[in-house]
Amino acid sequence: MKTRLVSFFCVFLFVSLGAVFAGGKSDKAADLVIYAYDSWVADWGPGPEIVRLFEAETGYKVSLISCGDAAQVLSRAVLERKNPGSDILIGIDNNQEETARRAGVLRAYKPANAALVADELVMADDWLVTPMTGDFLL
Repeated sequence: MKTRLVSFFCVFLFVSLGAVFAGGKSDKAADLVIYAYDSWVADWGPGPEIVRLFEAETGYKVSLISCGDAAQVLSRAVLERKNPGSDILIGIDNNQEETARRAGVLRAYKPANAALVADELVMADDWLVTPMTGDFLL
């Protein structure tokens, strides 16, 4: 089960990396910065292992930033929206999605293989968010 979790998050990071570099970062030495909630970033959480595997696979450096809880992840993104400090936000849930949309802190990225994602797993046609449930990225 842990292998599946890591695989799903690695796919998420690969997809997100495409979104980041599609937006203008083209230097492979550039860091990928992730804002996430405490338990995702904690030593016992999934983040450190996923980042280790991702860095080994891609050669990119990932910086995990713990922002507190999920609401604090969104709050920090909103405060920094004119000069974002992160490339990826992990933890925005369905209750915060509308706030994130209105604040303009999300950027659309539709992966090339989006047609392979089951329709019921796509949260919106604009691809501003990628769904996660429990331990799995969908």
